[in-house]
Amino acid sequence: MSRSNKCGLIRDIPARRLPENRSGITLVWLENTSCSSCDDNQVRLHSFSNRCFIVYYTSIPKCIRYLKQTQSREYVIAIIVSYPMETIQHIIHRFKQFGVIQTMFVIYSDRDTDNHLSLMIDNVHIFQTQESMFELLEKRIEEIEERNLNDGLFTTFCQKEKSLKDVREDLATFVWTHTVKVQLMSMPHDSLEAKRHMLSECRAYYRNDAIKLAQIDKFERKYQSKDAIRWYTKPGFLFYLVNKALRSQDIWVLYKFRYFIIDLCHCLEQISSSQSFSSIRLYRGTKLNRDELEQLHIGCLISTNGFLSCSSDRNVAEMFIGIDLMIDRSSTHNRDAWQQFVLFIIDVDRRTSTNTVVADTKMLVDHQGYAQTLHTMGLVHRALGDDKKALIYLQQALQKQYSLLVKDHPYLASTYYQLSLIHNDRGESETALDYIQKALSIQLMKLPHHHSELKLSRELFRRLEQSQ
Repeated sequence: MSRSNKCGLIRDIPARRLPENRSGITLVWLENTSCSSCDDNQVRLHSFSNRCFIVYYTSIPKCIRYLKQTQSREYVIAIIVSYPMETIQHIIHRFKQFGVIQTMFVIYSDRDTDNHLSLMIDNVHIFQTQESMFELLEKRIEEIEERNLNDGLFTTFCQKEKSLKDVREDLATFVWTHTVKVQLMSMPHDSLEAKRHMLSECRAYYRNDAIKLAQIDKFERKYQSKDAIRWYTKPGFLFYLVNKALRSQDIWVLYKFRYFIIDLCHCLEQISSSQSFSSIRLYRGTKLNRDELEQLHIGCLISTNGFLSCSSDRNVAEMFIGIDLMIDRSSTHNRDAWQQFVLFIIDVDRRTSTNTVVADTKMLVDHQGYAQTLHTMGLVHRALGDDKKALIYLQQALQKQYSLLVKDHPYLASTYYQLSLIHNDRGESETALDYIQKALSIQLMKLPHHHSELKLSRELFRRLEQSQ
């Protein structure tokens, strides 16, 4: 086992000594160090460490032993660097046998590489330079992160993690899981030990993210049970991890998060019991994987694995799936896509469903979370190619952030960066340069020097400077 001098990555560590993989994305890096600059690669790779679980190998046998033992239920990207073609073919053949790798990146300078590999396996990307590989890796990670978030629906590549379940397909499992949840709700949960268990898990997951670790420290100091809804709805570490725990249906993980989940359930139940409406129609716009969507049919009984955030305003729900109000459909509608935009119309009748918990929490929702929602809506419309709407949402997010956040908060920098991108695309280079300078002034103070967002801002600033 050895360690790079330039960063904290450890290479060739035995699989049994690796920390538990809590990330949504795993990077398996296999490098022939006799033919490449190992230290330089590790420095670049370390910039992804706050977003991915990274295993770094220079030994093929040790890397293969890791893949044999891994139980990862997440998205795995293998990166093969600077090996001879014959060795690359052997590595890919071995990697295919384990069935846990979704994408492979190969860095090899031979211009005939495509012809050698194209017949071997799908989803292999070949690069002649490391710079081009890192650019695509950044884009792929962003795509996966967007899929995993999806407004709180934790969509993974593991069949055990579902946001919806057809109860009639698996009634025994449903009854058992429901029974465990009932028992969990009756357990003592507000002890220091329960709090320590949960926060230890959160810190392990975000061990390379200084911003999230600071949020966890603040939670430890200031959290009170009555504020559970505010903490859940504000942007930060809780929303993602709580939804991940609920949708995994992993009893041990649910037990670890009992400290907060039970508080949140009690708060929602109290609000629900205090509100007097008898029936209501709600809407939720989201994305589902095709396999989940195809389970839904007339007459099926569905159990939701978590909390559903809905709106009584259909237009608000449709914004989350990019519905154009003029044509009443998404401008990027594609029935063959792996993920599909879905609008749920939910009728709740409390006269017949007396135990249903429906809570109007708009007075308790953290307004910073609303600002982050506006930011997310800007990203959605930008992805759909509608920069006009994206600009409106991002400007609204910025106004809300101005009233809520300190002037050097990293969330402001993220919005500045997105506004710079849009103005640059519109040919408004001076405005774009102004926004990226504001973003950089914050990120240089608040983010680690290897942070991916800082890298992206520096690159955009460089391009804008050259275009002046």
